[in-house]
Amino acid sequence: MWAIVSWLPVNRGSRFVYWLDWMVEPLIRIVRRFIPLIVGIDFSPIVAMLILQLANRAVTLLFVQLLS
Repeated sequence: MWAIVSWLPVNRGSRFVYWLDWMVEPLIRIVRRFIPLIVGIDFSPIVAMLILQLANRAVTLLFVQLLS
C-alpha cells in the first residue's frame, strides 16, 4: 500500500500517509543501504516485502516445530 500511495498525488500531511511512512520507512531505509537504484528504479520495497515474507515463514515454521 505504501508503494502505491507514493505514486499518487495525495496529501502528504494526512494521518494515514504519516502512519504508513512511520511503519514502512525504517525497513525501507535499511534495505536502501544495500540495494541501490537500478536504472533509476527503487527495488527496495520489493526486497523489503521478500524479507518480511521470509521472516513470516521462518516464524511460522518455528511455532509449528515448537507445537508438535
